[in-house]
Amino acid sequence: MMMEEQLRMTLERASTDGPPPPVDLLERVESGHRRRRRNRQAGWSAVAGVAALAVAGAAVLLPRPTTDPVVSTTPTPTPSPSVHEPAAKDAPRADVVWPQAVIEIPAKFGAGANEPITMLDEHRMLLAVRVSADKVVSLAVYDARNRTEKVLTDLPDPPGVRGYWPGAFTAGDGMIVWTAYAYGKDGSQTTEYWTMRDDGTGKRRSLQASVGERVIVVDGTLYGSDVNRGGIKRMPVTGGTPQKVAGSEGFEITSWPWAVSAAPMGTDDPVAWNLVTGERRTPKQRPQPTRWWTVADQDVWLGLDHNGLTFAQATDGSWQVTTSWFDARSINGGRFVAGNVKNWLHPNDPKPRALWDLRTGLVGTYEDGGDSFRQQVAHPLAWVTDGDRLKVIDPARI
Repeated sequence: MMMEEQLRMTLERASTDGPPPPVDLLERVESGHRRRRRNRQAGWSAVAGVAALAVAGAAVLLPRPTTDPVVSTTPTPTPSPSVHEPAAKDAPRADVVWPQAVIEIPAKFGAGANEPITMLDEHRMLLAVRVSADKVVSLAVYDARNRTEKVLTDLPDPPGVRGYWPGAFTAGDGMIVWTAYAYGKDGSQTTEYWTMRDDGTGKRRSLQASVGERVIVVDGTLYGSDVNRGGIKRMPVTGGTPQKVAGSEGFEITSWPWAVSAAPMGTDDPVAWNLVTGERRTPKQRPQPTRWWTVADQDVWLGLDHNGLTFAQATDGSWQVTTSWFDARSINGGRFVAGNVKNWLHPNDPKPRALWDLRTGLVGTYEDGGDSFRQQVAHPLAWVTDGDRLKVIDPARI
């Protein structure tokens, strides 16, 4: 029962993590220049580089399908390189494991603390400036070439509200997108969607309606999926009536253009569905029964078996790796998994966060730090706090 309760709490955190408003008012391993260049190009590509956020109100920018997807079946994907067991349970810090991937930035900016979100390009990092656990007051950009930081936009409370929480920031295709929850003095709640060019110009409120708790922006169209697996809706950013994507009941957007029926609580027959082509992929079942498929993209799935062990597996079953010490909660690009080191003896004690490279087995922790893997941005970052500096680990530089 303790195992099941830990799992329940883990999955609940994964589906709801992020700074909600108060209750009274809500990744290769290949080195060398050629690989890094390809990763960077893919990272900035609007087609290949953007993943949907896995938190409430998240947004990303990508090309959009013009019609409902056609349901089809294709052969299993190309097998991934061999996957290794994690190197060690007591792993060193992530900045020690991958020093070539570190970008140092100030921990504070003005009256707030810097929170890395994603890379806007090879040198510029998008930051949220936070003054409290649930309050971001501005968006800023740090340029690693000249080591300067500047504000892109302030996020003041609008007039006539008693609660305002902007958050779930992301970027892609030269744009920055975020949501904000506004509470009127009469108790009414509004979900806003804001857009801005990544140089800080062209800021506007694109929409004042909700299409779901998990959202992507695809070339002028909002796609939202409800955490209760109620289907996927779409609507132009200019407004209109949300329309459900045909056949999407029970699916949630994971990494564009894929939606998965396993998230967040799992299913006996999980399916990854390409919303553009209609392709469907089902993971090959393990020899041992699987209790839950917790996270997935089209090529890699994460799950929990009946022995309570977390495992990662290729969709086609060509490789599989199991670990008893890792509490996985998100995956990026089929390679890097983020989560927490388990503490079986003292399950209520703090557990260090960890970044696990499936292809090498290397693990790096960032206990005193954070990450944007929970948000499933196309270019997620992790960081450790080192005095008055943050050592930001950029997986694209590994």
